[in-house]
Formats: sequence, C-alpha cells, structure tokens
Amino acid sequence: MATQSGISVDLSFGGADSMLSDMTLSKVPVATQAQQLATFLQTYNFASVDFDIESPVIMQGNTAATVVSFFNQLHTLLKKAGKQSILTVEGGIAQGPGSGSPLSPLFTNFSTMFDGVNLMLYSTNQYYLDASNATWGIDQWLTYIKEPSLMHIGFYDSIDYTNPASSAGEQYAIPKGLTNGQAAAFIYLTMLSQAKYTVSEFGDPFFWTDDPTTISTNAFFTDFHNYIDANQTKFQKQ
Repeated sequence: MATQSGISVDLSFGGADSMLSDMTLSKVPVATQAQQLATFLQTYNFASVDFDIESPVIMQGNTAATVVSFFNQLHTLLKKAGKQSILTVEGGIAQGPGSGSPLSPLFTNFSTMFDGVNLMLYSTNQYYLDASNATWGIDQWLTYIKEPSLMHIGFYDSIDYTNPASSAGEQYAIPKGLTNGQAAAFIYLTMLSQAKYTVSEFGDPFFWTDDPTTISTNAFFTDFHNYIDANQTKFQKQ
C-alpha cells in the first residue's frame, strides 16, 4: 500500500537493545545471506535497508572479515537493483571509525559497503552537534567519510534545542522566539557553515521521535524543514 502511494519504505535491523544473538550471522555462506536479503527487499519493494549498530556486538559474534564480506556483497547486489544500504551508528568517533573501535573495519572502505551513514548525535536529553569537536565533530567524521553527501545528521524531537545548555558541545547562540524545530534547524545551518558546507552538499538529516504516529501533526519536522528552506542562503560557507 505504501509503495503504491509513492511512499518510500525502508527495512531496519538492530537498535539500542540488540543483543549478541541478534547480530550474529548464521552458518549459511555470506553470499547466500546477502542474496536472500537483496531478494527480500526486491520482492516487497523496500527502497533500502538500514543497519542500526549501536554497540560492538556485531563484531563479537562474527569475524571482521565475515562482516565486511557480507556488507560488500549485499551492497553490490542492492546497487544493481537501485536500492541502498545505510549504516546507523552513535555519533562519537570512538564508537565508529576511531582507532581501536570494533566497528572501524566498516569504515576502511566505507563506500563499497554502504550508501550513507546516519549519525545519532543525540542522547535522551542532549545533542552532540559541533563542527570541530575532537570526539564527535563533523570535521573529524569527514576524515573517514570523504564524501559529505553520504553523511546524515540526526535530530530527536524530545530534546530542547532552544536551550544552549542541552548541547554537549558548542553552546550555540540560538535566537529568541524560535520553536524547537526552528532552533534545531538554526543549529544545523550554523554547524554546516562552521564546517564550510552548505545544506545541498550534505546528506539529508534524519529524525527520531518516540511516537511515529504523530509525524503528520508534529510541528518539529515541518518547522525544521521550513526554517531550512527560508534561511539556508544566509548560512553560506564563510
């Protein structure tokens, strides 16, 4: 029904509560598993598959070589079918591509395995948005993800973006009177400007909400996008 209505539908695996058993590949050859998943996406008209890996358990239940081989083969199959494979990770460098991170093999040849990375730059009550922070800064991520259009920054509508104290990084000078969605957009535009990128050069941001059934009426999303559309030309690269 969704695809018939022109709505793009994605399949997601993983999440914050994933356990070792959830992330362990079976004894079936990885080529077979990749083909089976690609066929499933094709059969049911999924546009992409998202692997939400918020812990190193995927590398504890499998060898790094097995994981890399699976993602490489799956990406090749999906690319031929016009579909995408996306990686979602916590926004800290140490939890992703950083030296010694269990997930670092996924970033060695990132573009051969994934079509984009979703950076969860938020917790339950803080956001981690900063151009140059040594721990989670956009500049640091771009040393691993060479193409900015592959990077997607996440926003959580339950965080108070109007309050600078909610930031774990830079305390942005947020203009008074903005709604929460507008404030999040202001921070996003400011951060990209500091990193010397424009909105069109970066991947589309993504959003998390505790109640997806309210998306159509949630002002956070519309306020965010409307603010971007109305103000992005004011935040050109300095």
